[in-house]
Amino acid sequence: MPDSPDLTLQLAAFAGRHALALIAAAIAGTIALVWLGARATRPWRHAGADPAAARRLPLRIVAAVVLLGGVLFGALADELREGEAMERFDAALAAALRAGLDDRVLRATSWLTRLGDGPVQTALGAVVALGLLAARERLMAVTWSLALLGNGLMLTPTLKALFARARPPHDHGWLAADGFSFPSGHASGSMVFFGLLALLAARLLDGWARRLAVAICLALLVAVGASRVLLQVHYASDVIAGFAVGAAWMVVCVALAEAWAARRAGSHGAQRAAAGSGSGSQHAAAATASELDRRPPS
Repeated sequence: MPDSPDLTLQLAAFAGRHALALIAAAIAGTIALVWLGARATRPWRHAGADPAAARRLPLRIVAAVVLLGGVLFGALADELREGEAMERFDAALAAALRAGLDDRVLRATSWLTRLGDGPVQTALGAVVALGLLAARERLMAVTWSLALLGNGLMLTPTLKALFARARPPHDHGWLAADGFSFPSGHASGSMVFFGLLALLAARLLDGWARRLAVAICLALLVAVGASRVLLQVHYASDVIAGFAVGAAWMVVCVALAEAWAARRAGSHGAQRAAAGSGSGSQHAAAATASELDRRPPS
């Protein structure tokens, strides 16, 4: 963020006036970025002959997301001190939204933001987990459940308690929120929920259905996070930090699950190879004994 107070306030005022357009641009940009990333990683994913390996997240992608998420979160946390540029921008943007948003936007946003509520995501998450179990995707079901529960019950609440940031004022009457503000639990939860859902769609669906499902998941991910800023129950930096934490947590969970699956598959392959080798030796010994039995005595 720029250090000039005037420029910071001007940026906040501009964002407040054009909030809906900026959110629409963020949704389109996120979808385009993921699409370009998928195209860029396609040569790596098809370079080997192992179909299972082609489905795994490239290690460099995992490392990049974790590193960038950690750096972004750390930078935002450092800006929470009073008087820093990000803190001034947060307060000015919340004030601009409080003064300029129409009640119709707030009413629609108050419904949209429910998709990030803990009880709603828990219920929907249970449906997805049962569907994965029914489809015999046990590892995906376990990864999905542990990622959602780990973020919602441990990671984000711990960070909220650690930073203990107060929420911005929100007296519009459409939604009330309590508890600490940084990072946004709706943003981190939606990143894990809709991000994993997009990943599942990319792996389990084909053709236009896959592209449509991924686009919808990404649009909802951004929209739910942005709704917290529009409703003034979170500062902008809370939501960005929530996205950063959720993305890092999500890819770590997926990478660990894939590493465990690859190790297990390798162990089973070695056992099958050893069993096949032993069986071949037994057949060879039996054939030799049979040949000796057929020889006439000398």
